[in-house]
Amino acid sequence: MSTRTTVFAACAPGLEAMLANEVKRLDPDHLESVPGGVEATGGPDLVYRANLELGLAKQVLLRVSTFQAQRFDRLVDRVARIDWPRLFAGLGAISVTTHRSRLYHTGAIEERVREGIAKAFDAPTAPAGTTELAVRFHHDRCTLSINTSGESLTRRGYRRATGKAPLSADLARALVLVSDWDPATPLVDPFSGSGTIAIEAALLARRIPPGLARDFELSNLPWFDADRFGALVEGLRATTRPLALEIVASDRDAGVVQGATENAERAGVEDAVTFTCAAVSDAPGLALEAPRATVATNPPFGHRIAKGHDLRPLYQRFGALLSRRPEWGVAFVATDRRLAASTGLTLESLGRWQHGGRPVHVLVRRT
Repeated sequence: MSTRTTVFAACAPGLEAMLANEVKRLDPDHLESVPGGVEATGGPDLVYRANLELGLAKQVLLRVSTFQAQRFDRLVDRVARIDWPRLFAGLGAISVTTHRSRLYHTGAIEERVREGIAKAFDAPTAPAGTTELAVRFHHDRCTLSINTSGESLTRRGYRRATGKAPLSADLARALVLVSDWDPATPLVDPFSGSGTIAIEAALLARRIPPGLARDFELSNLPWFDADRFGALVEGLRATTRPLALEIVASDRDAGVVQGATENAERAGVEDAVTFTCAAVSDAPGLALEAPRATVATNPPFGHRIAKGHDLRPLYQRFGALLSRRPEWGVAFVATDRRLAASTGLTLESLGRWQHGGRPVHVLVRRT
């Protein structure tokens, strides 16, 4: 692979600015935040570090080539010029998106891209494999990128047990970040579900890279340097810190609590999080005698959990408990601003994210 590398870290809508801050810590030569993610250029380690260290990204795409193409024969010719055997051993799925381009039929574009790759391999068809290719047309400009992550980076590898409406790991991490939690103070999640918010908080505070315990598609690519990657992993392990934390999480579902406990064990942060089976009114975290703390949580939305039931009394109880703690910070997500308003808390909206294909409001109370 070239000594200069350009990657695109894709993220959920609304997380671009926060992701850009994460990417900056990778020391790229250049970065640009755009809708849907962050593009960055740097040395050959950039693609390795991005997969290991970015907690708000969904995928890390390696930019392969960008060119103009208004005809299918031009597309096939330009694709065939690329040294694909150097980049991957076998091709998996191809995703195609087009915007204001003469070539707009996604099926035909995929067919021509596969034809061009087959020519580069001097084979009748493109060799089958696991590497996914992203093809993007924008105003007749085609960009080809390889998915070096494989499955979504939000799948850290620790969450086998999930709650009924789990918050994805990237959004859980983002919620902790916008809450301005100080790890020297308690973090409380009274609607913990599968424990993702609590676990991501512990990983953040202890500087444990989110990708440290999982595999990536990049390890299957011809240019992958196992020794270099291993050295980076060991270097990251050495920078983690055994910080004492008080993270108190609870949920009314005993089975979910057991699953969350097992998730924390797989993440290696079981000593940092205390999970308890309790309704919000009896949540041990909300009864802490702490002058300062942060509540970061994902209350029921009413779309899948408690569907058909009035959730206002639950939100009112939640708000009443927090009104007794005006010095505590609060951060949560909600699909219904009116439901959130029933907490009676003075909340600031930080915009909207996408959770399970549904827009959710990000609400905080600053102290």
